[in-house]
Amino acid sequence: MQQATYRFIRASNPKGFLSTNTASTDALNVLENWTNFSECRSYETIEDEDESLIAKLLFKNSDASAGTELDRICDDFGIVREHVLP
Repeated sequence: MQQATYRFIRASNPKGFLSTNTASTDALNVLENWTNFSECRSYETIEDEDESLIAKLLFKNSDASAGTELDRICDDFGIVREHVLP
């Protein structure tokens, strides 16, 4: 299994601007959608604040689409992610 820790924040684009949810709510929606694509994906919330969410993501080494699907779903919800060192 691979793991990576990310901070999810509001994107500075129209999708992010128009959202009525907090950034953390939209980030949780991103992660729930992302885990629904594969039963071998999971996440652990580390820090949850209105303006950001930090989570550790776990996925199989063979999951070649994990990153691209996460980026696409983030874009759908007006969220961006940045890598955080554990």
